[in-house]
Amino acid sequence: MKLDVMAAIVAVILTFAAGAWYCFQIASGAVTPSLATWLIFGVATMISLWSYLKTPRKDELIANIGNKLDPIMTLVIIAFILLSPKSDKGLYAFDYACMAFSVVVLVLWAVSGSALLANILIQLIIVAGYFPTCYKMIHEGKNTESFVMWGANFVIALLFLGSQFRIRDRLGILYSARGAVSIAIILLIMLILYFRF
Repeated sequence: MKLDVMAAIVAVILTFAAGAWYCFQIASGAVTPSLATWLIFGVATMISLWSYLKTPRKDELIANIGNKLDPIMTLVIIAFILLSPKSDKGLYAFDYACMAFSVVVLVLWAVSGSALLANILIQLIIVAGYFPTCYKMIHEGKNTESFVMWGANFVIALLFLGSQFRIRDRLGILYSARGAVSIAIILLIMLILYFRF
């Protein structure tokens, strides 16, 4: 079995395991994620996948596999957040602005006809999706997130990145690299807040 396929399989298993653990932590109240982050992720990852599927690409199963899994996991996490009484369900002006930008990206896509442009722009929305979580933790002065989930997602992003380099899927590389960098920033904030006390 090829190394890139093995990395993708391990990453898929880790994705479902980390997602299940995170949902358990949400349900038990151990973590209190921001609904805004996950709503932005939900909309953006679906548009990202949709635009990706419209671009010329290799028909390999592992091509941009992270983007293929993220909409499913995000929708499950959103459902758990909505059902959890302790989760932060507030939506603020910034969150609405990100959603509005998603609509602008769809309009630009429709006007330009460039799925590639839409896919690149949507990565900016996904990056913005991390901001509500960062702001929440900094504002509250404490870590409200799961080291297991975010740490596993960092490893997953790196595994997906390696498999995308092997098959030379440029949008898959962009998606995975954006994920790895953004998650590293979340983990850094979590560590700073953890060791501050």
